[in-house]
Amino acid sequence: MSIYKVCGCCGQSKPISEFYGNGKVDGKQKYKPKCRDCYLDFAKSRRQHIQKLIKETFGTYSCKVCGYDKCSRALHLHHLDPKEKEMSLSDMWSKSDEKILDEIHKCVILCANCHAEVHDGMIEVSQ
Repeated sequence: MSIYKVCGCCGQSKPISEFYGNGKVDGKQKYKPKCRDCYLDFAKSRRQHIQKLIKETFGTYSCKVCGYDKCSRALHLHHLDPKEKEMSLSDMWSKSDEKILDEIHKCVILCANCHAEVHDGMIEVSQ
C-alpha cells in the first residue's frame, strides 16, 4: 500500500517517497509540504536570488584576493570575524533578505583556494 500526499506547490498527488522528511513529531514522521521537484526548484531560485544579493552588495562576484570568477560554486563567503558569524551561506536560503544582507556584510568573497589559504594562515584578508 502506497501513501500519497498532495504537493502544496504544484497540487499533484504523489507517493510520500516524493517528499523530503521534515523530522518526527510524537514519534510520527512528518514531510515537507512541497514535493522534491518543487522543493529543489524553490531552493535553486533562492540560491540564485542570494547570488544576486551578493553581486549587488559587492558589485561583483569574484575573489577579493585573486579575482577568480569563472565558477560561482568555487566562490565562498568568508566571515572576516568568525565570532560575528550567525549562519553560513547554505543556511541563508530560507532566511529573509534583511538577515541575508546582514550576514553578507560581515563577509568577503574568496575562491576556494584563497579561502583555504586564509584558514591555513598563509594569507590575510580584510574588508
